[in-house]
Amino acid sequence: MTRLPVHDYLGLDEMPSEPRRRKTDADHPDASAARDRVSLMIDAIAPADLVEAIKRAPSLRGMILGYVAEEVFEKFLRDNHKEVTEIEKHDDHDRSKNKSDRTITYKVGSTPSN
Repeated sequence: MTRLPVHDYLGLDEMPSEPRRRKTDADHPDASAARDRVSLMIDAIAPADLVEAIKRAPSLRGMILGYVAEEVFEKFLRDNHKEVTEIEKHDDHDRSKNKSDRTITYKVGSTPSN
């Protein structure tokens, strides 16, 4: 097995010299750039490596399966309940405004489909 430095594996020219700090404003240019970097890193990971990492880490496995379940549930609602007009996903890190994972809005006067 060939071992690569992390920055080579992720396709980066070099490792960042300073730690990245989380910006509280999601629209801040640094926050947007950080999201772009994370997306690039995720795209650079081979699917087999990702699956192996998930299998080895029970807490990661549970967290990922929870998120996948939320996405599957949302897709099910959109595909099978045409009266659903909006599904809002709330920020997982800021529960001060809403403590639920999703808010589902139906058309006024409609009842859920069977």
